Amino acid sequence: GAYEADPTKSIAMAIKLPMEQKVNEYVSEHQMFRFFFTRKVMMAYTADAFIACPGGYGTFDEIFEMLTLQQTNKSHRVPVILFGVDFWQPIYDFIVSTMEEKGFIDPRDSDLFIMTDSVDEILALFKRLKIHA
Repeated sequence: GAYEADPTKSIAMAIKLPMEQKVNEYVSEHQMFRFFFTRKVMMAYTADAFIACPGGYGTFDEIFEMLTLQQTNKSHRVPVILFGVDFWQPIYDFIVSTMEEKGFIDPRDSDLFIMTDSVDEILALFKRLKIHA
């Protein structure tokens, strides 16, 4: 979507891994990182929003890092959007039924993110918050 909106502003922060994919063709600029923590710091510092699609350990690591930074007021609050409700629902259920119920997180912490299957909902949120208006 970013590439279609403006091919000069589709930017990626990629990680160098021995077995992973390369930067895709829809990226006009990219920065390669050797370490995950460096990449996460740069993402947390520069992002206006985070959208996570279904993924593996790396996706979970990045999302929980962003949520932790916001929960502890170590970074500014930006929307964290979990795209793909079927994938993320079991994680949400665990957060509420286990982490929240056992007192490991505050009940308000589940408000740090939203889950959706709707691109229109994300666009409406971005317009309302004036993200790249």
